[in-house]
Amino acid sequence: MKVRRGAGIIRYIIGLSLSCIAFVTMERVVEDEWLDDDRRTPEEIDCALRAISLVNLRFGGVRLHARLLRQALARVPRETQPRILQPRILEVASGHADVLQAALRRLAIAGTLMPEITLLDRTRHHLPDPHSWPAELSPPRTVVGDALDLPFPDASVDIISCCLFVHHLEPPQVARYLAEALRVARVAVVINDLERSGLHYQLAKLNRFIDPSPISRHDGPVSVRRAYTRSELASMLAATGLSFVLERAWLCRLGAVLWCGESVVASHSLDRLGSK
Repeated sequence: MKVRRGAGIIRYIIGLSLSCIAFVTMERVVEDEWLDDDRRTPEEIDCALRAISLVNLRFGGVRLHARLLRQALARVPRETQPRILQPRILEVASGHADVLQAALRRLAIAGTLMPEITLLDRTRHHLPDPHSWPAELSPPRTVVGDALDLPFPDASVDIISCCLFVHHLEPPQVARYLAEALRVARVAVVINDLERSGLHYQLAKLNRFIDPSPISRHDGPVSVRRAYTRSELASMLAATGLSFVLERAWLCRLGAVLWCGESVVASHSLDRLGSK
C-alpha cells in the first residue's frame, strides 16, 4: 500500500514539475461545484468556508484584496470628517466574507477607516453572524439576494467587491453582473479571482492533501478549470467601455478594479507576478 501511494506521489510531483516549466493555458471546463449545492448541511458548508478562508490567507487572496481595496478607497470622498474615511462597501457572493474582513483589518489605521459593510449572498447559510466580526469593524448588514439582480438603488454604495465569484459565471452572466455592479457602485468594482492555467490546476490538486473539507477538496480544482485567463477577463472588462486596472498576483490570482464612470481612454493594465 505504501509503495503504491509513494509511486502516486512521485507521478504527481513529475506532473507538477512539468506544469511549472511552462505556464500552460487550459481549456475552460464548467463542472458543478459542491458548495453551490443547497442540499449540503450547515456543518459541511461551514467546514468548506473555513477551508477556503485558509487558502485565501495562505496563498495571497487577502493580500491581493487589501491592495485592490486600497486603490479603490483612495478615490472615495471624505464626506464628513476629513480624517475618517467612511466608505459604503457591498460584498457580493460574500459567504463569511473572511477575505474582506481580513483585508479591511490590514488597511485600518488608528480609527481612520470606518466602513459601512453590506454582505450579500444567495444562501442564508453562507452568511456570517454579524456579531462574530472583530470589534474594530462595525457589524455588517446581511442580505439574501441575487448578484445578477442586486436589490439596491442606483449609486447607493461606494465600492462593490467580490472574491472567488466571477469564475462561477458564464461570459453573458459576467457582463450582467458588471452592469449591475456599475449601476449600484459610485466609485469602483473590485474583483479578486483565480486564473486558469495548468500550473494552478496542479497546485489545486496538491492542496487536497491538506484540505480538511471534502467539499473544497472537490471544488478547488473544479474552480480552476472554470476560471478565466487574464486575457479573457480583460476582454470582458474592456467591453464595459470603462477604465480598469488588471493585475496578476501570487499565487495564480487575478485582481481588477473597474472604475465607475471613467472613460476607457485612461485604462491601463498591470502584470504583477510575485507581488508582495
